[in-house]
Amino acid sequence: MASEFFPAGVLNVITGDRDTGRALVSHPTPQLVAITGSVRAGIEVAVSAAKDLKRAHLELGGKAPVVIFDDADIAAAAEGIATAGYFNAGQDCTAATRVLAAPGVHDEFVAALAEQARSTRTGPPSDEDVLYGPLNNAPTNWREYPVSWTGSPTTRP
Repeated sequence: MASEFFPAGVLNVITGDRDTGRALVSHPTPQLVAITGSVRAGIEVAVSAAKDLKRAHLELGGKAPVVIFDDADIAAAAEGIATAGYFNAGQDCTAATRVLAAPGVHDEFVAALAEQARSTRTGPPSDEDVLYGPLNNAPTNWREYPVSWTGSPTTRP
């Protein structure tokens, strides 16, 4: 999409692990780096970026809370929270990762949100019925979805 507006080389998206990130941040060419990750990773990026006054955009370990009041539209709240929580595989600073439900609607809301989770489809981004694509590596998959791992805990990635 960006290629319609920018010449080649203006915007580069690079994915990888910690070593990839370290190499990118410490290299003199990028003038801006962005990370979505843990607070620890953000500190490491900020320290490295500061060495040559590189701009850094940090989205770190957010725990976006959502509050469900007694008068909430339960179905709409469950759908919205599921979308906000699972969009971009939950790898977003605004992902709804904590829900505080009033006692009067708690059980009904939990049931509605569980149904939303059960009906959420993952798969290739080209499939219009898919909310989010696959996670990018096995350790992340284990951390995010430990129940789905079929190996023993000692053989996990």
